[in-house]
Amino acid sequence: MTSSPALGIPVVSAAEIDAALSRRDAVEAIVSALHAGWDVEHDHDRLFAPLAGGEFLLMPAESAASAGIKVATIAPGNTQRGLPKIHAWYLLFDRETLEPRAVLEGARLTTLRTPAVTTVAIEGLVAAHPDGARTSIARLAVVGSGPQAVEHVLTLIDRIPVGRVSILGRTPDRIDGAVAALRAAGVAAEPSDDAGGYLCNECFYRLVARASPPASAGFVHVPAIGAPNPLGGTYDLETLRRAVRLVVERTVAHASSPRP
Repeated sequence: MTSSPALGIPVVSAAEIDAALSRRDAVEAIVSALHAGWDVEHDHDRLFAPLAGGEFLLMPAESAASAGIKVATIAPGNTQRGLPKIHAWYLLFDRETLEPRAVLEGARLTTLRTPAVTTVAIEGLVAAHPDGARTSIARLAVVGSGPQAVEHVLTLIDRIPVGRVSILGRTPDRIDGAVAALRAAGVAAEPSDDAGGYLCNECFYRLVARASPPASAGFVHVPAIGAPNPLGGTYDLETLRRAVRLVVERTVAHASSPRP
């Protein structure tokens, strides 16, 4: 940990964060906070501010001992530039006097904290599985191929045995990089162009199977705004809105028509 003469407070680097807190430690910290009564619904609102190259994200928070705010920039175009999409710093203050206590590297803090929160949620879902508590995950589909994707998998497998991991993303090089990083860590990872389809089908089939009373159902995949259109160009919001409305209108008309 270094101390900035200009700031007069410690400046904590990403390496120092890793040395002080493991992935498992981060998960345990989230679990302990929730068991102690921490209510995330009463946390401070996140603040967004648009910028020419992306946006600012300000995340204030307060605990019994400290107050703090993460200042992050989100630049979607950085992916194509080969640069990190998110840059961030965390400013920590004393809760009572609001004097600054430390500045922490925020990007690593984010890739440590966010997967920890997700892992706690997944552990709860696995334990509450309607067919009985599960002790492992046979197949994990990850939509995303950046640092968060890798850290989510590594954090989860430290708590729950995971079989095959499929990585889906928009950039082939980043997908290959994520798969290589996970394989280097001993994870059975593979690139996938159908992880999204797997998630959709899994949700749909389970909902239909548990519908009571049994119901006719269908599934509509809505492409992302800006996604390539096989007929030329890209999908825009108005086209998708008209398409969804048409599907809903036809479905309602079919359901309302008399059966032979």
